[in-house]
Amino acid sequence: MSRLRYVLSALVVTGTFVGISAEAAPPTGWDSTIILRGKERAAVKSMPIEKRPMRPLHIYGNTIRRIEYRGQR
Repeated sequence: MSRLRYVLSALVVTGTFVGISAEAAPPTGWDSTIILRGKERAAVKSMPIEKRPMRPLHIYGNTIRRIEYRGQR
């Protein structure tokens, strides 16, 4: 069990730090930037939560967007 936990943790950390470029972003709207600053932050904050891009470690917003995308809400 603990070995699986270490493997999953390593995958999460690697995926977080490696990220994907904006050009290679999948059509689902993933953005590799975790913390936005300046004008980008203001632009995203002004959007409804359902329309914001998916981002790593943004659990609440990503969950809301997935529910909306799947039509369960």
